Amino acid sequence: MTSLVLLLALSASDTLVKASVSDLNLKLPQSKDWKSSEADENNGKSRTVVSADGDAQIELSVFAVSPRREAQKCVDELVKALGTEGYEATTVGGSPAFKKVAVDWVGEGEEAKKNDANKVNTVSYVGCNGRTKWLLSMTSKASKVARFGAVLKKVIESITYGGS
Repeated sequence: MTSLVLLLALSASDTLVKASVSDLNLKLPQSKDWKSSEADENNGKSRTVVSADGDAQIELSVFAVSPRREAQKCVDELVKALGTEGYEATTVGGSPAFKKVAVDWVGEGEEAKKNDANKVNTVSYVGCNGRTKWLLSMTSKASKVARFGAVLKKVIESITYGGS
């Protein structure tokens, strides 16, 4: 039943394809309705995928861990650096990770909060396997949570670590 709901929630324009960002393998949206860009960062790589209508954006940054360390220690250090509030422990790609969900409004002032069309959800994940650490966030309009929540679920479920 869950698979059927996910299938129905995924739009045909939300086709996911295999991608690699540094040593992280995953599936990301790729179609005429999504735009993707890559960039080099200090000691890492990033990829941004934005829906053509501007209703959702996925940002991923991947870095090598130096020196290598135990996976749980690595991810704990990441979350500590980001601020631990709101993060919940989970597992992604067989390694420890944390997830955080935040709700906000686009626009300025209290007027923005009075209009549900301005409400956005940001779901953030951080993970590490001791060799590779990563941060992924997806921000989308709250009114489209069924569609973009299904996309994010598939992206997270697809994550695997490469390299040695």
